[in-house]
Amino acid sequence: MNSQFSDMSILKEEPFVWINPRDAAKRGINENDKVRIYNERGSLILKAVLTEKITPGIVHTFFGWWDGVHQVNINRLIRDYISDIGSGTAFHNCLVEIQKV
Repeated sequence: MNSQFSDMSILKEEPFVWINPRDAAKRGINENDKVRIYNERGSLILKAVLTEKITPGIVHTFFGWWDGVHQVNINRLIRDYISDIGSGTAFHNCLVEIQKV
């Protein structure tokens, strides 16, 4: 597949966030519920996917969703400073809260 097709809605799945079932239960979140992920820099609405793959206290989503098809830009939540390791953005370290929409 050529990357020129990366914004075709038929090829894009709905953006989601993984959350541990125990954390989800504390917040009244069920499988496939819409949730708001937020911090002081911004917020996103994603679909909740409950999984034991994620440690309680942590949520996980994937990079690559932009303002195109789904109007979700993960970068809204990331701090805009340069990390001291590798002189790049710390993509995998972002404090957020999560709540059911």
